[in-house]
Amino acid sequence: MTRPRIAVVGAGIGGLATASALTRAGFDCVVFERADGPPRTGGGIQVPPNAVRALHEIGLGDAWEPVAAVPSARVLRRWADGCELGRTPLGTVVRQRYGLPYWAMRRADLWRELRDAVPNIHFGRECAAVLRSAGAIELIFADGSRYAADFAIGADGLRSTVRRALTGATNPARFSGHTVHRATVAPAVASSLASVVTVWLGPGQHAVCYPVGRDGTLNLVATTPGRRPGNPLAAYAGWDPVLRSLLAATSPAAHGLYHHPLPYWGTGRVALVGDAAHAMLPFLAQGAALAIEDGVVLADLLRRTGSFAGYADVRRSRVERVATLVNAGDHDYHLPDGVAQRKRDARLRNGGPAFLDWLYGWSPADRRPVVYP
Repeated sequence: MTRPRIAVVGAGIGGLATASALTRAGFDCVVFERADGPPRTGGGIQVPPNAVRALHEIGLGDAWEPVAAVPSARVLRRWADGCELGRTPLGTVVRQRYGLPYWAMRRADLWRELRDAVPNIHFGRECAAVLRSAGAIELIFADGSRYAADFAIGADGLRSTVRRALTGATNPARFSGHTVHRATVAPAVASSLASVVTVWLGPGQHAVCYPVGRDGTLNLVATTPGRRPGNPLAAYAGWDPVLRSLLAATSPAAHGLYHHPLPYWGTGRVALVGDAAHAMLPFLAQGAALAIEDGVVLADLLRRTGSFAGYADVRRSRVERVATLVNAGDHDYHLPDGVAQRKRDARLRNGGPAFLDWLYGWSPADRRPVVYP
């Protein structure tokens, strides 16, 4: 029997992870990417143990050990003075509890290893339309060329062409009310922060920094309310001087934060992964992790059943639970000083690692039990 041909639209983290999982499962898979070549920017990315477990499923779980940082903790701090509000141990605690690390690295390093695991990628191929028939899928590209496949996977991000072809919705993304400013910070600027993930919580906005790789470079992400990029240093006037020193040492790039209010998984022979399916705000460091999980689940379903049937059933409750926690963070991270803020701070002081077992302890298709010490 001829093996099915599978087209993946999009060569981001989710698309390459999906293609790698499909290739490892023995399928013929081709990836089409509208950009002319590899991404030139991307900053940092956190790779929690559930994502590392998914990477192990596609044979790449050890690929990033030489380059990834392993933060020892996630530390939440008060906006004005940097006072510690709560601390979640990572590092050795996470490895002992889940058997896998919590990594932080350059996004380009994650992307590069995934790309090297995918044999068939075509850059400069922008998908403009998707035609469906009873037994096949046809991709139509902006240059007029076409590609016929048995299955197609949309991994083409927030404003997915594949999603639009399935739903008819021209722009399902919704503005979150936040602009995000991203930059990398040289090691010498704040070496005291190079071993932890630090989050400053404050009225209407928050900021995060964490190490990327082993050289002490930090990735800095700061939100501001509204659509106008503005000057983040001015927006963070009166905040912790440590955070302000990071902002002063950089020239962050800014863009609006958008999300999908409702996930959409695809239909028939076409499925969606990552932001194309369920774009959410980056307040839990799970966007790329969920995309990698999606790809592993899809490849496993296709290997076992020959179809995408059941994909939404496997993924829906987990993704919606993550989205609920992210949306709660959108509220809790940005409380003004007052009664609600003090109650939040009390909760943060009493948190523990077991709270995240359901998140970090995920296993592919949730078929294998995970036992926690």
